[in-house]
Amino acid sequence: MDPRALAEAIDPEDDLERFRVMTPEERLDLFLELCALTDSIVRGRPDAEALRAPTPRSAESLALWSRLMRGARRDG
Repeated sequence: MDPRALAEAIDPEDDLERFRVMTPEERLDLFLELCALTDSIVRGRPDAEALRAPTPRSAESLALWSRLMRGARRDG
């Protein structure tokens, strides 16, 4: 099925109700199942190692992180 047609056929309210009635254990099981599925998809890709490689942070993001950490230490 075409992904767009599938997205249009899915009623978000149905999903909301399904998740609303799940126990925390059922939600965790679903989360772990999705993680395993994602991992199997990534492992099957020819560029799996590149996807798993850490992305270097820019100088700007490192400066922001440092500034935020200094502020958290000062306020904490």
